[in-house]
Amino acid sequence: MNVGVVWGESRDLFQILHQKQLLVLRGMIAAGLTTAAALSLALARPPRSWLPAPGLEASLSHVSTWCMLPLICLALMIAVMARARFLSADDIDAGSDLERGKKTCGYQSILQNTLEQTVLSTATYIIWSVSMPTAMQVVPASAAVLFVAGRVFFFCGYNRGAPARAFGFGLTFYPTVAMMAGIFGRMAAAASQ
Repeated sequence: MNVGVVWGESRDLFQILHQKQLLVLRGMIAAGLTTAAALSLALARPPRSWLPAPGLEASLSHVSTWCMLPLICLALMIAVMARARFLSADDIDAGSDLERGKKTCGYQSILQNTLEQTVLSTATYIIWSVSMPTAMQVVPASAAVLFVAGRVFFFCGYNRGAPARAFGFGLTFYPTVAMMAGIFGRMAAAASQ
């Protein structure tokens, strides 16, 4: 059994993780640090083209452009899945997981995850655009770029297992979570005034 000790043996809360879990954790931490660095850099030195003009209408127009990146990732994954089904005599009629071949099962899982991530991220980008000041509108743009990079890493690593796809998953998910935390923080601050 290949394990590693995470917290230390002197505590009741120590936890032993399998090597694969440690590798997933490493990918998650790397994605979290990459997200923090990218969003911090974008806020500190925002590219001019990533900021909208002042005003709600400009913010919504601006964010709609950046929402296209996750939607393009979703459309590409749908196309990959359709192509795989078309090219496989076993999968062309597949309607359930029991009938689906191994390759299309993997693609279906990636497609499902991409759909989930796309819905969560685009909704969050839109909410951010109507609730945050203009100077912070660079965040959806940065998150959208990270989303695309994350999907590429996730897709390329998917067949090699959870450790190989952890970074990509995190790079897609963590910017959205950070934005949700920012939105809730702003709402809480507004409610306390």
